[in-house]
This record gives sequence, structure tokens and C-alpha cells, in this order.
Amino acid sequence: MKASKIIALLATLLVAACSGRAKVIPDDVLVNIFHDAFIANAYLSKQGIMPNDSLIIYEPILEKYGYTVDEFRETLQELSQRKSARVSDLLTKASELLDEEAAIERHRLAILDTIDNIAKREYTRTIYHD
Repeated sequence: MKASKIIALLATLLVAACSGRAKVIPDDVLVNIFHDAFIANAYLSKQGIMPNDSLIIYEPILEKYGYTVDEFRETLQELSQRKSARVSDLLTKASELLDEEAAIERHRLAILDTIDNIAKREYTRTIYHD
């Protein structure tokens, strides 16, 4: 009976200790967060909006993925201490993801431009030619 109470107490203490610590964000999710942050920064820059507190724009991005600013800070601190993974590697992956998306959008624009030019040639008629 005492052994089961001790095990239950240890389990409770372990759960309590683990729940107080911030979650570490996995690398693949962190790449997506950086990706979304790059897009948000580009949009705000294009609109000429410079918020006083940059966390205002990052909090909704972190919430989208189910994390908090404190968990983000904890993750960055943990990443800076690891030698196997660097933040620059994750930023490079996010940049490559943006490049891939940009290439897809350029291709879509080329298709739309081609369709537009074909339509203009097909449906343009000469009223008067001198």
C-alpha cells in the first residue's frame, strides 16, 4: 500500500515538474513559424506599417501553431546551446520554402499572362486599317 502511494506521489511530482517547463518547438514547425514571420514582415514593410512592439505580429503566428512567445524564446535559447542545429540552418530552410512558393507564383503569373495575350489576339478585331 505504501509503495503505491509513493509511486502515485512521484508520478504527480513528475507531471507537475514537466508541466511548468515550456514546450520546445520542433524544428519543422519552427521553419514554418519563420516562414510565416517572413511573410508578415514583408507585408507590413510593403504597407509601410512599423508596429511599436514586434511581438504583436508574431503572437498570432505562434498561436496558429499552438505555442507561446515564452516557448518560442525557450526554443531559441535551447537551439543556441545545441551544436548540431543552428538557427541559421532553420532560417535557410524557411527561405528556401519561400523561394519555392515564389517560383510557383511566377509560373502561375506567366500562365495568366499567356492566357490574357491569347485572348487579346483572338478577340481583337480591326475596325479600320490604313
